[in-house]
Amino acid sequence: MAENPKKYLLRKAILQALDFYGADVPCDCGDVAAYPKVQLLRCKDSEIAEEFSNLHKFEYVKKCSGFGGQFYNITTKGLQQLNCEFESDPFITGRPRG
Repeated sequence: MAENPKKYLLRKAILQALDFYGADVPCDCGDVAAYPKVQLLRCKDSEIAEEFSNLHKFEYVKKCSGFGGQFYNITTKGLQQLNCEFESDPFITGRPRG
């Protein structure tokens, strides 16, 4: 079964949303779901939550302390994926390096 390219678009859109809101602003799935690029993807809340979990597992986002593990911030590693000066990670883009 082929991979779903929408998940890569969602991963990038989540990072863009967290960057938009600010690296120091705790965001949850609802905040990210309200971001226009995420809305265009028409994702279910469960899909957004799953990709938050995946991004957290690979340290693109971190959970904020004191919020019961439901709020996240973008990490430096996540910010680098939004900057063309850094190499794109296939986990985010779905494209092989090189």
